[in-house]
Amino acid sequence: MKNKKYLGKFKIKIYKILIFISLIPLLIISISSLYFVIQTRQQNIAELQNLAIENTIERVNRFIDDKMESLNLVLDTPGDLSTMDLATREQVIDFYKHLSENLQSSLGDISEITFTDKFGKEIVKRSGVHLVSNLNYINHKPEFIIAVKGQEYFGPVEHTILGPTMVLASQIENKDREIIGIITVKINLRRINSIVSMLTLGTSGYVYILDDQGRLITNYGGTGTGVRDNLLSFNLIKDVVKNKNTHNGLVNFETFDNIAGDEVVFAGCPLERFNWSIISEWPRDDAFSVIDNILKISFMVVLFTLLLVIFVSLFMVNQIIKPIKILSEGAKAISKGDLEHRINLKTADEFEVLGDRFNEMIKILKENHKLRDEFVFIAAHELRTPVTAIKGYLSMILDGSFGPVSEKIKPNIKIINQSNERLVQLVQDLLEVARSEAGKMKIELTPLLLSENIEIILNELKSLSDQKNISLIYNKDLAGRKVNADPYKIKEVLTNVIGNAIKYTLDNGDIEISHEISGEFLITHIKDHGLGMTAEQVQKLFSKFYRVQTKETADIEGTGLGLFICKEIIERMGGKIWVKS
Repeated sequence: MKNKKYLGKFKIKIYKILIFISLIPLLIISISSLYFVIQTRQQNIAELQNLAIENTIERVNRFIDDKMESLNLVLDTPGDLSTMDLATREQVIDFYKHLSENLQSSLGDISEITFTDKFGKEIVKRSGVHLVSNLNYINHKPEFIIAVKGQEYFGPVEHTILGPTMVLASQIENKDREIIGIITVKINLRRINSIVSMLTLGTSGYVYILDDQGRLITNYGGTGTGVRDNLLSFNLIKDVVKNKNTHNGLVNFETFDNIAGDEVVFAGCPLERFNWSIISEWPRDDAFSVIDNILKISFMVVLFTLLLVIFVSLFMVNQIIKPIKILSEGAKAISKGDLEHRINLKTADEFEVLGDRFNEMIKILKENHKLRDEFVFIAAHELRTPVTAIKGYLSMILDGSFGPVSEKIKPNIKIINQSNERLVQLVQDLLEVARSEAGKMKIELTPLLLSENIEIILNELKSLSDQKNISLIYNKDLAGRKVNADPYKIKEVLTNVIGNAIKYTLDNGDIEISHEISGEFLITHIKDHGLGMTAEQVQKLFSKFYRVQTKETADIEGTGLGLFICKEIIERMGGKIWVKS
């Protein structure tokens, strides 16, 4: 039972080892590769977002620069209208009117244009298509103050119902590069939205622009939705707008839930020239969709590899276990006494060498077994003559053939005779075992009535059963059924089994004998009411020299060979013998 308990465990151990040494490197490589892929993808996302922001900055600068370049005017007009006569002043004003109309037409996106002299006095002011008649001094305004110094002016973004606007201002010079006036325009920034919306990341990433107050200059996400909320409530956006905690002005590869509640990968950079901020948001699912695909492919590869490893491991384990199984079956056959068994292994390795060693061992065991059987047979055969002679002489002494025997000596003679009887039985059993194992047991099958043998044996054993007041009950149903058996050997078997039943049945008990038909066989039940046996004792009962050793059976005589001989005889006659307790 212990062997069955551990059966297949070595195979499982080998299988586990192969799986372990195969999967651990695979898992390490897979996890490492996945880690580097994720790191690389994060770097790619950062680079793509940086590129999108740089492109946005470049395009926005180009858009504003185009406007500013058109404002850098060099005119051959005086810078002080107050010193002119009326006709000349009217000519200059008309010139600026036509110029404002032409600039408004050529530049587009201009909602307001103003010309001033170098002192800040408005000369011409056009709002939309209309000229403004109420002209003022603007020398106190920042656009004039900065522009008159020869610097370009970019005003703060103003949000109107028509969209975000911005004031630009530049100086007007004469041919001598002297400032003679200032041109101020208010441009609509709607076209910047179309510029930004062209820049996409993946399938759903986008870029947008904020002013210094965190308000949107462009549509949010290029969706056409004008989010007017102050986005400074988001710390990452606030850091960019306020130019805090940025690396070289850049916040990159952070994640947060945006105003729409979507988890996005964030990047941002301040556009200090205009005091704007360029923000990039890329939905995480879209940004990492490549990773998801890689994960799916990796999972399929790992699964396929795992199945391949299992298949290869099973094949390799079977290759390892197969010779072990052959050796185990060989050892089992040898343990059952099959010394003709040979182990045939052609593995060209240590297993083949081990198989050859097994065959050599079997050969030696067979020779030793043969020598032992011959010794036992010869010894038992040689012992039979003297013990038989002793038996004869003891019987003659007890019968008084050599004269009267003293009553004092007679009990001792009887003890010697009983011991000699046991010795005769032992010698007889040893001879029977030796003949069986040497293949010299003669079996001659003939049809016979088993019931006749049983009745004879019951009569012979009646005196033994009467001593213990045991009833021998024979149910003669099916008694007319013949069996193919050796008449002498079957009688020996029945005598032994029924004799054992009498030995181990308690006093005043009974023994029942009955028959049963099972297919082509006649089953004979010999049922006693003895001490009972454990499962382990039942398993060993037909083993050579085995006797149930308990305090109740200590005084019962026997050699432990009787049931072994019965099993040998029955099996050689093509039958089967077993016991149930």
